[in-house]
Amino acid sequence: MGWINLVPDGSTQVFLDDFMVGVPAAQRQRPTWARSRIKLVPNTGRFRSGTTPIALQGNVIGQDARPFNTEYGHLVGLSIGGLDVRENLVPMYGNINRGSYRDIERELELAAAGNPNAVMLVGLQYPATGTGVDDDARVPVGFSFWLFPNFTGPLSGALPMGPAWRQIANVRAGGVRFPIEGGDIERRRFHLELRARTIREGWGIEQLGGDAVAWSRKGWLPPVAARPYGYLDRIAYSPEFASYAQLMLPRWDACDIAPGKEFVEAQRVNIVYANCYTQSDERKGECWSDDPNDPIKSVLTHLGSDNGFQIDHIHPMASMGPNIYSNAQVLSSAHNRTKGRS
Repeated sequence: MGWINLVPDGSTQVFLDDFMVGVPAAQRQRPTWARSRIKLVPNTGRFRSGTTPIALQGNVIGQDARPFNTEYGHLVGLSIGGLDVRENLVPMYGNINRGSYRDIERELELAAAGNPNAVMLVGLQYPATGTGVDDDARVPVGFSFWLFPNFTGPLSGALPMGPAWRQIANVRAGGVRFPIEGGDIERRRFHLELRARTIREGWGIEQLGGDAVAWSRKGWLPPVAARPYGYLDRIAYSPEFASYAQLMLPRWDACDIAPGKEFVEAQRVNIVYANCYTQSDERKGECWSDDPNDPIKSVLTHLGSDNGFQIDHIHPMASMGPNIYSNAQVLSSAHNRTKGRS
């Protein structure tokens, strides 16, 4: 296919390549190079696109399903003048799109500050066969970057190529895991024992009275046995365990507890730590979904698309579910998206 202009003045260009994919094999297009004058524009904060990358378009139903765990990443970032068009997008793993690729963009922003002649070039590497689960011909396996700080000629001319300025691989994130050692050994034991005791005694936050009683009567709280983090409310609000709160919860910040509210950051941190503490011995220190119907049957990640973890209300926030630990669960991002507002 060759080079195409993404903007009329030719300041951003992408080289499209024909390739074969699918069964039966069909010809598609994918970007293999992108070059652009670096234009510093206000960062819109949009790191996810509603446009489908060109490599995923072209089958009989209009577009392919998004490859597992990928996001639509911009080759030329929005913050450096890139456009939200299909030719400027490729499937990137979430940890790369919001991690190392974004770090490269920040470096390019700094390099171009006060320099109107800075040019970037990115080359994409693809797998040779594209037949396996981690060998999808539509998904790049790596990116190489070149930076030309003072290039005044037209982009259609020859760039003074040399060794790549930066290189990164497009690989999936590893799972969340932290070592259970030192003081965490005793802390984990306390979490396991208190969780078991709370379930055994049938303790619920509504036993403390106040608003929680009304919430439980209105059906805004799940049954006691279905509260994976109900025991955290016991640490946080029961006078019996008040002295343990700062010791057992890594983020002990006061927050506004009420129906229809989001979990605050401190609560999210505590829920993830509690999830990691209370896994079985072979999984201790890892974060797993609390829902047996979750399609992600592996350890969850901090960054990523489908297998990233999310903190969800058991009784939906939209239906006045309160933001208390007793109404919290950990789900994969993929599973949480399918729930919508249910």
